[in-house]
Amino acid sequence: MRHGGCRRVYNEEGGDLAVAQQLLGNSDLRSTLVYAQRSASALTEVAAKQWREEENLTETGDKW
Repeated sequence: MRHGGCRRVYNEEGGDLAVAQQLLGNSDLRSTLVYAQRSASALTEVAAKQWREEENLTETGDKW
């Protein structure tokens, strides 16, 4: 759980290193950076979310 679970939590929490650091009990953030590898689908998920938000703004007539 410690290593694989930390990477899973890191990805599920949107890349929050503070959460991963607390989960591992690391005092040095550099030790936690080892787990800072986002899942392969992370970029796709972020892009899809942004696309949906932009479409919603366009439909309502709002602008960024």
